[in-house]
Amino acid sequence: MAIQKLDIITIKELLDEMLCIPPYQRPYTWQEKTVNILFDDILTAYNSNIKEQRLGTVILYKDKNKNIYEIVDGQQRIITLVILLYILAGENKIHDYLNNLKLPSNEYSKDKICGTYTLLKNKVDKTGIKKDELFNYIVGKCFIALIVTDLLAEAFQFFDSQNARGKELQPHDLLKAYHLREINSSSVEEKIHINNEWMKISEHQLKMLFSVYLYPIIMWFKNENGLYYSSENIDTFKGISNDNLFNYALYHKASHQYILSYNELGYYRMRLSDKINQFQLTQPVIAGSIFFDYTIHYYNLLQKIRKRIDVIYETKIIPYERTGDKYVKHLFEAVLLFFTDRFGFNELTVERMNIMYSWAYILRLKLGSVYEKSINKHALGKHEHCNIFAIISNMMHPNEIFDIEIERISDTEINKNYKDSIYIQIQNINGWN
Repeated sequence: MAIQKLDIITIKELLDEMLCIPPYQRPYTWQEKTVNILFDDILTAYNSNIKEQRLGTVILYKDKNKNIYEIVDGQQRIITLVILLYILAGENKIHDYLNNLKLPSNEYSKDKICGTYTLLKNKVDKTGIKKDELFNYIVGKCFIALIVTDLLAEAFQFFDSQNARGKELQPHDLLKAYHLREINSSSVEEKIHINNEWMKISEHQLKMLFSVYLYPIIMWFKNENGLYYSSENIDTFKGISNDNLFNYALYHKASHQYILSYNELGYYRMRLSDKINQFQLTQPVIAGSIFFDYTIHYYNLLQKIRKRIDVIYETKIIPYERTGDKYVKHLFEAVLLFFTDRFGFNELTVERMNIMYSWAYILRLKLGSVYEKSINKHALGKHEHCNIFAIISNMMHPNEIFDIEIERISDTEINKNYKDSIYIQIQNINGWN
């Protein structure tokens, strides 16, 4: 068994160990809000005389050949606690175990650590609390759930357990940690840049991007269920790891490297063409920094598609008030995203969009209530007898989208709420007049 230890231990017991922050970890990034939450939780527990205050989970990896523990999960929280204990102990009373953790030395982390130090010192001073008493409370009565393993891969499997306040992490959080680990040879500056670009996309938008668009699309074109995206199936986006040397993996790695060189060296200018897009949803992603480019690429492409929809279609034929309306619009956006991914944004003409509009919105006409399961069935071809995602994945030319036929429905079959909007639009597109 790779798990070496599962235990509930005090903060002192944790800091007594020789801890290190491995190179695959991101810089120290905790914001003022998160620091305040941790401090306030501790202070509330102290004032309430709670005998055992839990501060979440820490996951450590111990190399069999070294007497050092790498922090896989809990780095931000541990650094913040060490800063707080340093303030409470005083410069002349530093306990030996506070020196067991070497704080990050890069400029970004140092600036953040200095900011956290100033924030916590001001909070401690304002409370007027006895520093030694709070120090002793934290090290002796604050506990963490500890997981120690000697397999790094297993440590990352446990990483989905908790964040700073015990809340389950989202699948994209786990993917971020996994792919950061895959770029452990990169500079701190590159990791900071990657982290900053990732944080420009909100948590909600990241969740939607993977669960509503990317994961279902990848499943649908393979004729598989696109529902229930969670941390259980993030392997879809782990891609090809650095140590994968099988033929298919080397082929994809070489292809990506060629495209990167082609774009970065400016060869495309010599040929009077655009940069080559290095991503396809029908192909695996390369683990590491490319995954972050992959995520940002599809997020930006989705935004372009949404703007094009807004320009071309009136609001009344793209309803968004009801839950079922939202599901259908997401399906329409998904099929446009997949089509654009295969052929390019310039090939997304109004005429081609109209075919995909008809395919998606015929569902809104047929069903009184539309659920996620309805969308999944429609995408898999169980309503229109064709899986448009599978068809697009095999197209050699964008005009082949015109070969898709939409089954005509009569006035008596349609959802009356959309008779004067969606139905008229689909009639006009398909010449049903």
